[in-house]
Amino acid sequence: MSADNSVSIIQDGTFIKGTVSSRGRLEIHGHIEGDVVGDQVLVHPSGNIYGKLAAQNTHIDGVVQGELQIKELLAISPTGTALGVIEYGRLKMDQGGTLSAELRNIPPELGGDLNLTVQKGRSTTITGRDLTAIDPDNTADELTYAVTNIASGYISLAHAPASPITAFTQADINAGIVNFTHDNSAADKAAFNVVVTDAGGATSGDAQTVTVAVI
Repeated sequence: MSADNSVSIIQDGTFIKGTVSSRGRLEIHGHIEGDVVGDQVLVHPSGNIYGKLAAQNTHIDGVVQGELQIKELLAISPTGTALGVIEYGRLKMDQGGTLSAELRNIPPELGGDLNLTVQKGRSTTITGRDLTAIDPDNTADELTYAVTNIASGYISLAHAPASPITAFTQADINAGIVNFTHDNSAADKAAFNVVVTDAGGATSGDAQTVTVAVI
């Protein structure tokens, strides 16, 4: 979330055709035809957006029609209407609200520094600082890593340290049970690629490389 506490207001009776952008809270009483980008967006009962809305959190008391990309919470009140193609992290809709949409879940993103250090021929635990999946609409056990192109080592779980695996979950990382073991080769670096998939089948995109320094 943005730390900006500023408030921008589109007054009732105002018509804007074009792009509206706000770093703080954006309150819309008027009519916007175009793209709206904000942190916290509140569409009042008299407010209308026709176009694309991208925000962290959005509360709709009026009408939004088009493409919505809401990273965190989309809230629709009894007087609110959302129509179109909608991506959201979480959804709260009160009785009487209207939602007519092709709903899409937000795909996971890879985080962490993507770097490990391991002693030659030894094992190291992969932590959330090294590798983490960010996805507001899935729990840690619903985020699955697929591992490819492993060089100079293998990945295993703590209860079976000698059994290489090619998949594990964010819950496994959070529990501290995912290890990388160096194969004792002469190389001073090892590596592997990862892609994360959520419960809805959305992925983090192209595989990213985790680099392992061997000491």
